[in-house]
Amino acid sequence: MATGKYRLQILGPFALFEPDGSIIRIASRRAQALIALLAMGRNGRRDRHWLGSLLWGEVDAARRDGSLRRELSTLRRCLNPVNAPPLLVIDRQQVALDLTRIEVDALLLDPPHPAAANIDPDITLLEGIDLSDAEAFEDWLTEQRSFVRRMLRHARDQVWRRRVAVALKPTLGIVDFGWHDGDGSLADSGLGGLMARSLIDGLSSWSTLFVVQAGPHRPDQTPMVTARMHDVRYLLDGQMRAHAGGMILTIWLVDAAVGERLWSARRQISHANVFAMLDEIVSEVAPLIDSKIEKHERQLAVQRPITAPEAHHLYWRANADIRLWQPDSTARARDMARQVLVIEPGNAWAASLLAFANAVALINGWAADPMTALQEAQTHYQLALAAGSSDPMVLSNLAATLIGTGGQLDEAQSLIERAIALGPTMPGCRFWAGWIALARGRAGDAMRQLELALRHNPELAVRPYALAGLSLARLLADPQGDAADAGTHAAMALEAATLVPHFAPALLAAMVWERRSGHINASRHWADRLAAGNGALVIRAVLRHPDHQRQLQQWLAP
Repeated sequence: MATGKYRLQILGPFALFEPDGSIIRIASRRAQALIALLAMGRNGRRDRHWLGSLLWGEVDAARRDGSLRRELSTLRRCLNPVNAPPLLVIDRQQVALDLTRIEVDALLLDPPHPAAANIDPDITLLEGIDLSDAEAFEDWLTEQRSFVRRMLRHARDQVWRRRVAVALKPTLGIVDFGWHDGDGSLADSGLGGLMARSLIDGLSSWSTLFVVQAGPHRPDQTPMVTARMHDVRYLLDGQMRAHAGGMILTIWLVDAAVGERLWSARRQISHANVFAMLDEIVSEVAPLIDSKIEKHERQLAVQRPITAPEAHHLYWRANADIRLWQPDSTARARDMARQVLVIEPGNAWAASLLAFANAVALINGWAADPMTALQEAQTHYQLALAAGSSDPMVLSNLAATLIGTGGQLDEAQSLIERAIALGPTMPGCRFWAGWIALARGRAGDAMRQLELALRHNPELAVRPYALAGLSLARLLADPQGDAADAGTHAAMALEAATLVPHFAPALLAAMVWERRSGHINASRHWADRLAAGNGALVIRAVLRHPDHQRQLQQWLAP
């Protein structure tokens, strides 16, 4: 991810990058080793005598000091920019590397950083650097490589222990992208791995996927074999190849269990500003990957018959059913979420889904016993909040639950703000922020949040519901009908009402937009659909603000 910092890679082959992504070429193996020694020192500092003894300990003091002076002089020319403070500071006693301006991958390990769990556990510190004539350095390197292996195993073990609590999450392995037709250029020196790690960082910051690094790109190995090695179902792989002025990046997502390619994309990258372009690609691709996997999980759950109580299958089937927005499907979703909680009593995803499903039943008048449904919603709201207080998806579901149960909208706003702080690019958080803004009478805020959700992910899994909210918010923000973009929002309303014909807000928006357009018969069609169910009940429960209630009364008047 672009941070304006230099990047030092010493896990695996040595590589050092400028903030703009261009590589700083350090030809000497001893110079590479010297930089690594500084990077792993306390505050980036080392004693000159210690450095010389480690790297040239087999020669006399005069030659050792002279060799160190020459390497430092060369490094100073490579590392110290002309118009900025020096990266490498040298005095008579010590040498220091300014670590405040450099991201060092190995420093993720001590103290352990959550991202360390995504690093290939078989990676080698300073791969390819072995100084056979510097015994002291070889001893240091052997010790450090052992430490790195221990820390990587520890980080991976911690993640697998945490995974017990998140077993409902789809599992995704991201492969270091392969470089083809390389000629020693930037990407051939580690950019494929950097691209993969950027995607890992981007997707790991969300709560909806369990993401791991799945090793290097291996054309001779089938996706199924790679997936089994890393205990994942989905694989994201890619290739990079040289192209005029840059490179071509091809990415694909595979359901490795069945060998089905779910999605692919091709992008051209300029060498001019590699990291900025990687950031753009990650921002664009990560939401699409999440949506593709989420939709695929629901499809698999629906297609596969339920023959045994298996938590993952039951959860995703419930997730699919709740989106149908019908009495029978909502009842099934409630029942399946309960079954998941019998298998995994503390699962925050299932608890928040059960709370939300009860809220859907209540708001639509589908609950046979409203008081029992309300109590179940409130009980599982508290359970999910206790178990998933740092999970943006759980917090979003709970904020939505408060709309359906008649809960405090200030509390819902607090929950959704926390969810956005934890997952600022997660479209689902913005989606529910939009509906909560509508419930609070803030149509302009609702439009901004729903537009952000669709901008973050045009293939948002709940896209029809987002379009319904956006078109309804536009009507409420402009009751007199003077909006210049009326045609666009009318089309949104019609698309939503067609795709989710049981969702009352979509039917209302389509009815009003058609009436504004003079399409009286079409408007009556949607009005009849709205009246056939409990549409008015739903909309009054969602649009709580007095001004919106008055506007709603005018729209629903005969």
